[in-house]
Amino acid sequence: MNNSTKMQTEQLTQVYVQAFLHLYYDTLKTINTDVLKKAHLYFNSRKNLYFLLESPLLDQVYKLKNLQQVRLALELPESFDNLINLLMQHKRTSLLQNLFAILAQEVKKRNNQISFVVSFVGQLTTEEKDSIQLFLEQATEKFVVCEYKQDPNLIAGIRLQSDQFLWEDSIKGRLDRIRCSLKR
Repeated sequence: MNNSTKMQTEQLTQVYVQAFLHLYYDTLKTINTDVLKKAHLYFNSRKNLYFLLESPLLDQVYKLKNLQQVRLALELPESFDNLINLLMQHKRTSLLQNLFAILAQEVKKRNNQISFVVSFVGQLTTEEKDSIQLFLEQATEKFVVCEYKQDPNLIAGIRLQSDQFLWEDSIKGRLDRIRCSLKR
């Protein structure tokens, strides 16, 4: 797929996302965006699915029934049946591949939400997690969702990372900065 086609596909997907959100945003306000990410991974890793969905040999009702079972397994709200049905009618089920990623970004943006991966060594107490949450919310002025991961490579300290921000205070980070300054 060339860049022009890719950009057109992304714009078309964005149109479907905006239309869907216009109709169903109230039902998605509280959705966990991890569910949307899981749906994105599911549809992105099954490229052969689109061949079957576009095939005129399979009955439309059969396709919809199976996609509804996928929706239930992915724990997506019932409103997604309408979106999937519309994409099938328009013969654009291949948009499902990126639709959920764009939808997750848009829901986060509308909810003024940002996700951080908090990497650390050892254990974090509830008070430390609350303190990190408060720091990130004050620094970003957004509602923060944290995913906590132990990372023995840090040696000591903590790393707070999102798609836009990175805060790190660890021995590994300090050593990396020293190594960079010595290379200059």
